[in-house]
Amino acid sequence: MSKLRHASKYLSYAAKAKTEHSVHSPYMYAFVTEVIYGATDRTVTKGIEGMRKKWLLSPDDVAVTDYGAGSQVIQSNVRPVAKMAKYAVKSRKYSELLYRIAQRLNPEHVLELGTSLGITAAYLAQGAPEASIHTVEGCPNIAQLAQQTIDTVGAKNIHIYTGTFENKVPTLLDKYKPELIFFDGNHRYRPTLDYFEWALPYAQEDSLFIFDDIHWSSEMSKAWKIIKKHPDVSFTIDLFALGLVFFKSNTAKQHLTIRY
Repeated sequence: MSKLRHASKYLSYAAKAKTEHSVHSPYMYAFVTEVIYGATDRTVTKGIEGMRKKWLLSPDDVAVTDYGAGSQVIQSNVRPVAKMAKYAVKSRKYSELLYRIAQRLNPEHVLELGTSLGITAAYLAQGAPEASIHTVEGCPNIAQLAQQTIDTVGAKNIHIYTGTFENKVPTLLDKYKPELIFFDGNHRYRPTLDYFEWALPYAQEDSLFIFDDIHWSSEMSKAWKIIKKHPDVSFTIDLFALGLVFFKSNTAKQHLTIRY
């Protein structure tokens, strides 16, 4: 997406975005006020941010095997690690939100599609230290860098699986039935809907699906609109950079665009 198109998308989001006062459901009101607008104890995540800083300052390049939509910033398959850390990893603000979500849900199993440098997996692991974090990375070289992050921060509850989503994700879904899933890879229309449909049979009352970059491209925007309309989906929250999908039963459907 061009910078102009991205800015236009953001302005459209900002015009629609509301605060917690637009939320009707008591559960969702508490979620917005306590989780989305909550605070993170940064002493807990200091080590992860140390690794982010290390990658941002890295002079190294890495050969990338990319099965997804690629990067809008780095076109080459040999990519500077520093640029990956800057453009392909969720910012501290959104990483901390993932931490608070994991902390709130306290799931037994978490699944992440797209490990990148391991920063978000580490945040999820810190938020839910008793959970098993299963994260899938298509590129072996990137998975090795992610393992450095995980080893350095001492997150022993993270398990990296290297391979395509098609080969790894269905088995992990069936084996672990994760309550929290972070979809952060292959930002295209059809694959995004495929991953959603793979995970849907495992969605329970307390499940939460998080989709990254829902306005990254016209394909992602289109996929997000279809996901919102699915009859099994009860609530969605559009935070521009993330889309949250809930499956609460016996509640009226509501789609929220929340200022964040």
